[in-house]
Amino acid sequence: MAGAALRSFDRRGQPIDIATHDRLLYDEAYCLVARDVIHGVTVSTVWTGVPAPCLDPSSPPLIFQTAAFGAEVEEVFCRRYATETDAIAGHAEVVAEFRGART
Repeated sequence: MAGAALRSFDRRGQPIDIATHDRLLYDEAYCLVARDVIHGVTVSTVWTGVPAPCLDPSSPPLIFQTAAFGAEVEEVFCRRYATETDAIAGHAEVVAEFRGART
């Protein structure tokens, strides 16, 4: 949306101003939820604080993201979550997938 204000949220999903978001974005300990390396693939889950575009405007903001990087990852891999609890569970699922196990 042109002219729309950028919305930012802390890890609890509470709205924050852009200055606070910018400060937190440089705090690696705040941003990093989890990171694992499995067979050369890095699975990283982070807080972004900025909602991913969503088709349903009534949905909660998706402010966490899990991505996988490495030679064994053949395509862009990204999952998004609204809560830290969901992000932690999602991270564990992705790690299990890359280990070849099913949860």
